[in-house]
Amino acid sequence: MRAVVTTTQGAPVAPNVEYRTDWPDLKEPSPGYVNIKTIATALNHMDLWVGMGIPGVDLAYPRISGCDACGTVVALGQGVDPCMLVKANTYAHTSIIESALPCSGRHAASLGSPGRPS
Repeated sequence: MRAVVTTTQGAPVAPNVEYRTDWPDLKEPSPGYVNIKTIATALNHMDLWVGMGIPGVDLAYPRISGCDACGTVVALGQGVDPCMLVKANTYAHTSIIESALPCSGRHAASLGSPGRPS
């Protein structure tokens, strides 16, 4: 899988960011989670804060940062509305998925913190 990865904590953040083509593929999502194939994402202040380190928050590196993206839901964990799996554009923001589908509007789903290779 391809990913933009923050390799280590530090400021400035830019030297610690790498484009990787060998990032491990996602595992099947856990109950209540979804996997989204990202089409576009933003680099914003949250990503910079994560890259610099957030006081009182223990973050593991390397990590895929990002708190918003748009893409397509490609896999559902148990308990997630099956309507989400239809190949439609989706906007994700950490804890809310807004689907382009009319099925049931907003779907609360915990996207969690992107994993790191084990």
